[in-house]
Amino acid sequence: MHVNKRGKDQMVKLQTHNDSIIDINGTCLQGYVDASAEDLVEQFGAPMIGDSRDKVEYEWNIMIGDQPISIYSWKNYGEKSFEQIDSWHVGGRSHEAIDLLNEATDLRSRARMSSW
Repeated sequence: MHVNKRGKDQMVKLQTHNDSIIDINGTCLQGYVDASAEDLVEQFGAPMIGDSRDKVEYEWNIMIGDQPISIYSWKNYGEKSFEQIDSWHVGGRSHEAIDLLNEATDLRSRARMSSW
């Protein structure tokens, strides 16, 4: 379990798939984070690794408070190496996932623009 800073005096509990099983069912794309693979490994540990033929090749499942969040490569299909990927998808159950990720980490994520 990691404890990261949230705001000035509050601390937030952050867990990853390396700590326990995190149920990300019901999450979907909420935005993006531009970060190196190295930065994500520093923040969350080793990713889960899928097959290069899968839509998701690398993934971190994170729980911030009671909110499941996933950070993942999408449809890379082995085109870029792990070290070359610098833009990642962020999944959550609401747009709050983006805010929580920004508050609890040094990462800067952005919400996806709605096409509506």
